[in-house]
Amino acid sequence: MFQFGFFDEPKKEEKKPVLKLIPTSLVKLSHSAVYPKDVQHIPVNIKQGVQLKKRKFSNKESLLQEISDSSLKDAVSDVDVRNDVYEGGFKIWESTIDMCQLLIEKMSNELVGKRVLDLGCGHGFVNITALKLGCEHAVFQDLNADVLKVMTAANLGLNDVLPETTSLVAGDWRSPGLLNMLLNAGVQQSTKFDFIFTCETIYREDCYESLCKVLENCLSRKGFCFVGGKRFYFGVGGSMDSFVKYVKNRNLFNVEVVWSLNEGVSRDIIKLTWKS
Repeated sequence: MFQFGFFDEPKKEEKKPVLKLIPTSLVKLSHSAVYPKDVQHIPVNIKQGVQLKKRKFSNKESLLQEISDSSLKDAVSDVDVRNDVYEGGFKIWESTIDMCQLLIEKMSNELVGKRVLDLGCGHGFVNITALKLGCEHAVFQDLNADVLKVMTAANLGLNDVLPETTSLVAGDWRSPGLLNMLLNAGVQQSTKFDFIFTCETIYREDCYESLCKVLENCLSRKGFCFVGGKRFYFGVGGSMDSFVKYVKNRNLFNVEVVWSLNEGVSRDIIKLTWKS
């Protein structure tokens, strides 16, 4: 019999899957992590006359053997990036080199004695450069603890960085406790950062909110944040332009382009400062 359906039972809302965030953890630097036995390395050119050393694995299988997290191991064996599981920390991205060049060429005196944070640090080259330029303490943050243990820590040793000048923090930007751990890393009481760096972390528009919340909570009022990235990320939605628009809509930071590459894969570095 035909019915208008006025008395039909309401449809039950579909339950959205609960997003499991990678938890926050402070990665303790063991001697074997900073100075792995028989570690191999290759030089990476930062600019003319300047090189950093990166840990080298003879093949992907030897890298996978060092990874303890099974989900991360599965992702690294298959892709460069897997959303919310692996964000490419074992790879050196172009904007990392760009940022190191900017620090050396434009900020060699500004970093002395400062407290710095690198979000999505991967190999750690940006903070390693900042430490070589005289910063007092550097906090390295990455989504994956294994990236910090296997790659970042070894690169500290290879580049003669004193472990006591560093803190390594793992976890999703949305994880409870991350902000508190970042602000308390390496200090006696909660302290914001003079400089925050982040490279190639704007390729997903759905990460803009969580990234900006970290910046807004961790940057000191007189501090500077530098964001490096490609102008377009084909197939994944993010871009430098869309991130700048998002930041401007939040109306908290001034935005200034301080470095650009217009050839090949076009990239920019922008500087964020608090509005008065």
